[in-house]
Amino acid sequence: MLSVTEIRSLSELDSLADDWSRLWVESAEPTVAQTLDWYRAYCRTSPSFIEPRIIVAKAAGDVLGILPLVLKRGSFRDGSPRILGLPDEPGLGLCGVVGKNRSATLGSAMTYLRHRRADWDVIEITERTLDGLSGNRVHTAMRFAGWRPATQAVGSLGRFEIVARWPDFLAETDATTRLSLYRSQHNVGHDNRYEFVRHRSGPTCPGSADDIETLLEEAFHISGGPRVSQTRRDFLKEITQSLSADGRADICLLYRDSLPVASMINAVVGDRVVSIYGAVTDHDRTTVASKLVQELLVDGGRRGDRDVTWSESDDHPLDGWALERLPLSQRVCFAKYSTKAQFLRIGRAASQLWHRNETPTRPAPELRVVGT
Repeated sequence: MLSVTEIRSLSELDSLADDWSRLWVESAEPTVAQTLDWYRAYCRTSPSFIEPRIIVAKAAGDVLGILPLVLKRGSFRDGSPRILGLPDEPGLGLCGVVGKNRSATLGSAMTYLRHRRADWDVIEITERTLDGLSGNRVHTAMRFAGWRPATQAVGSLGRFEIVARWPDFLAETDATTRLSLYRSQHNVGHDNRYEFVRHRSGPTCPGSADDIETLLEEAFHISGGPRVSQTRRDFLKEITQSLSADGRADICLLYRDSLPVASMINAVVGDRVVSIYGAVTDHDRTTVASKLVQELLVDGGRRGDRDVTWSESDDHPLDGWALERLPLSQRVCFAKYSTKAQFLRIGRAASQLWHRNETPTRPAPELRVVGT
């Protein structure tokens, strides 16, 4: 028998910490965005955050899965709707169900929300679809709860494996990238103007708070690179400090003539490096990015890293270097307003959300629990 409880206070999170950690390990391809550290960092730094709405699914009294939702305020030209969704930071990472019983957790959570008085205008959940994970569970759970959601594809994920030799890596790239690199990178590997600095926290090298703060500030101030909003800075500082305490923070900086020209802020998940932020100078970008990739391959091979993944973005130094591209996610939305006019009063949060269906199209199936 499944039951659901809801947490609406940050002070109650400590009581869930052990179960959260256990379920995170059991999750399919767990990401740093599914951790309790990420959730807390988002709640502490996001200006749109209103309050936590963590849905906890239980079976026979044991925690089966966690859907870490938040209530946040949207900001659109037509208004400021109240959005119930995941603590996603665009371009930084994607959250999701914590635990291996994703279908049962989503099904029970959507049914629970469907039968409670809605104090939100839009429910919007981004579902990860990478690494063969099914991208239809959220949509299916909403439909069985009696809603008619709309979906929209969002972004892609880039990845390359750490290989032993730079020529082996280049052999895997496409011809256009390889030719562009050769034209711009004459003897860059022996250019003494460049310096690569990497800090990875761990039992033997935790790094002081001041050292990490200095590295982060330099990572944000890339010469000729993109500007970083104060909100994003606060979030990245918060999550990096939390990851550092657990030995999972990783910061990479590439200097040219003593000025930072490329940076990456990463999380270490097992033998994978997950980049949650990156920036590169606009001046001679290909040369700078290729030098950074070379250093990552050499240093990552020495550390035993398996691969590097990142959300593809024009601002990221690894943009265009992916040896493999995967669909990253799809956004599933439902608005509780029945007409377009009603929805426009509180803001246009997504397209094709002008309908409402109060009657389920089919009876809800029995929710299966794995491993119980």
